[in-house]
Amino acid sequence: MMRATSLAGLIVVGAWFAATVVAPDISTVTVLATALGPWIVAAAVLVMVLALVSRAVIYAGIAVIIALLSANHFHVYPNFSAKTDPAATSGAAITVLSLNAYVGSAETDSLMAAIEQTDPDVVVLSEMNAMIRERYVQAGLAELYPYSYVVDDETWLSGQDIWSKTPLTNTRRVPTETFPVLAAETVIEGRTIDIVGVHMYSPLARRDLWAADHAALQRFVQAHATNSEAALVLAGDFNASRGLPPFDWVRDTGLTDAAEQTSWFFQRTSWPNDPLPLPVLSLDHVLVGEGVQVAGTEFVSIAGTDHRGIAAHLLVAGP
Repeated sequence: MMRATSLAGLIVVGAWFAATVVAPDISTVTVLATALGPWIVAAAVLVMVLALVSRAVIYAGIAVIIALLSANHFHVYPNFSAKTDPAATSGAAITVLSLNAYVGSAETDSLMAAIEQTDPDVVVLSEMNAMIRERYVQAGLAELYPYSYVVDDETWLSGQDIWSKTPLTNTRRVPTETFPVLAAETVIEGRTIDIVGVHMYSPLARRDLWAADHAALQRFVQAHATNSEAALVLAGDFNASRGLPPFDWVRDTGLTDAAEQTSWFFQRTSWPNDPLPLPVLSLDHVLVGEGVQVAGTEFVSIAGTDHRGIAAHLLVAGP
């Protein structure tokens, strides 16, 4: 019986991994299967154990191969081979905190506690509205971050905010199809950093808009590489993760996923976190461009929102 169970499990994890490689975003089912893809590693290890207990050595060997392939494909482990850029380690330190405020449901005290804990230089908030913004301002957000670029979107009821300790210049919108995606430059210790507050549409609602938003962001990053000397940092809710083609379009423009440099997959999951704190998907990211070194990342739970916040501690190389 256990031998048959291990064989059935092997077929399931094998088909699961194959679907994430061959057709990762062809349907809602394959999008979810791919977003959950890193958990193939755990499933394959379980199958391996069952196979070994039932003395099905061949099944166990195949399960190990699937586990290794999926671990590499989804970058389950931190980037142990990452090399330190000497220019970046002596550069300007900047911390960026990003949070999806869940259409204004993130509790004020909890958000302000997270800000105190992570001490960011820049705070990026998505799914904002005027009412919740005013509550945050009354709690001291504008005193800590006197410079801001905010856009409310009446059509989608999902505004976007960038709050900064240092002045924001060259503010503009990335021409996405749905939610506001904002960009603004700031200067810290003589380094110019272009901060992009990201919120992509959900693939579970309309995959075409989800893909179109990512394509627009990809074009923005490509143009930035040609036209700007500022360091680039993208932070927010991408509604996607490694292995899903639209997200890979953006990441493969030369950007680095900050959390992948410093943590294992199970440490960087961000959704869902409310009402039960059981995040299994990695939807929230900080992506950094050339000349930006990742010193560390941390995820914080904030009451009232279904996403965990992500704080990235970065070092920006000199000009």
